Amino acid sequence: MRDNADKIIKINRIRFGGKTDVPGLKRLWKESFGDEDVYIDRFFERLYRQDNVLLEEKDGMLLGASFFLPGRILTKQGWQEIRYVYALAVYPKYRGQKIATKLLDEAVKRYRTPLLTEPADEGLAERFYEPYGFKRCFYLNRISISGGEGEKGGEPFWNPFAEVGKWSVHSVEAAQYAALRQKFFQKQGFVEWPLSHIEFALSEHRRQAGEAVLAREKATGREEMLLYAVDDGGVIITETSLSDVEAAEKLPGILYAIAESDSEKRVALECRKAVIKCKSMDMCGQERLKSGALDEYSQRIFMEKGLKVTRSKQMIGMAYGIEPACGYMNLTLD
Repeated sequence: MRDNADKIIKINRIRFGGKTDVPGLKRLWKESFGDEDVYIDRFFERLYRQDNVLLEEKDGMLLGASFFLPGRILTKQGWQEIRYVYALAVYPKYRGQKIATKLLDEAVKRYRTPLLTEPADEGLAERFYEPYGFKRCFYLNRISISGGEGEKGGEPFWNPFAEVGKWSVHSVEAAQYAALRQKFFQKQGFVEWPLSHIEFALSEHRRQAGEAVLAREKATGREEMLLYAVDDGGVIITETSLSDVEAAEKLPGILYAIAESDSEKRVALECRKAVIKCKSMDMCGQERLKSGALDEYSQRIFMEKGLKVTRSKQMIGMAYGIEPACGYMNLTLD
């Protein structure tokens, strides 16, 4: 009879990732989120660091994993290091074993910093993150503009409203873009990302026919910034210093200037719809931003041109382990 000591005991363990874990982590990512291989490969090439990922395994088999990307948030006491929960995933056959919870527990223990996240949807926020202790902290104003039945063809949605020749534009690289984010958004609750994170975000927008742009109003010298991509026949304004009301007024002229500056950009921007994510200067979405809505005149002009405009408040981020200082996150990789 064999001794009990000879029995193989399979024990779950959580550890940092390693170089040899990359293929398995890519497979988990692909099965969980369905992203394109080119995006997954570029993420691992640009942002993968062994101490930025925690994984749980059993007898050498990967069960689940999550990235915890570095950043910092401005609080009343000054800058505070944080970790951003990204691509948290568990294989379906291992769900129900609290693996995701254990990964967060281990992150809190190892990093000793607050955690931020952008839930994929409201259900995930309610079912998982809020019960764990995450608080809703970050909001954006979202404007959707659609131009009728066709996504392409005909006149771009912005052309009838463009103030021709009023703006000059030029592209910016990651370091300047990081400085612009500080200039326009820095206040209590502002989240700052490492330069490598911003470089990756800009490269992905450019891969989708987008650009990071600094626009200058010729008459006044006023400057505004925006980051956009083109997806499914529409312009996605991921980040802009314009408020929601200002975007309705100023964005057409800026897009016109971008289109005039580059023939390839003009083709990409000939879209019949747009989604604009604007800064929210309120505390946790409770107060109105400036006038709080598109004015009736602007609404009527848009309608006369056959365009539909809707505005909504969007919760984009949650925090754990820090006093909720509702502010500005955005430029996450989700």
